[in-house]
Amino acid sequence: PYFENFSTDEVAKIFVDYLEADGHVFVATSRFDRPLAFVVSVPIRSDFNVASKVEEHANLEHSAYFAEDVVSNSLRQQGLSSKMKSLLLDAASLSGLKKMVLRTSQYNYKQISAVNKSGGTVIAGLFHDVVSKRIDGSMETDRRSFYVFDTEQHGQHAADAEKLERVVITR
Repeated sequence: PYFENFSTDEVAKIFVDYLEADGHVFVATSRFDRPLAFVVSVPIRSDFNVASKVEEHANLEHSAYFAEDVVSNSLRQQGLSSKMKSLLLDAASLSGLKKMVLRTSQYNYKQISAVNKSGGTVIAGLFHDVVSKRIDGSMETDRRSFYVFDTEQHGQHAADAEKLERVVITR
């Protein structure tokens, strides 16, 4: 939704950084291994910009940051984002994390709706202005709002299941 511009090398580095930070990465792929959706979280202390903004709202040692949430345009509006968020929240709970923080554009109404449906609560009055390069080469500032999830609510479901579920999407 931000029309940001990333090279293949930049994307690869970002995901290596997520994994090196002990992040959780869930990817839904087609039968041809084409990524269709993914969600990523990292310990919140690994992202200084986010950690410095939310330290009053979440214990930094027991919280994670919802770094990525992407679904292919052709699969949107089918509940995949909610299912992927739920898997990530369950994984966070099983890892002993208590809170998950997500940041999105204050005008990204589709994501805000999905966050609300998934149990996220807005952190009132907390914003972060993010400058990024767009596909057209311009630099734009986007005001992002913060939401917090209580992973323990999701963890009760994961504990009952004793393992994360596998999601299979067929076409």
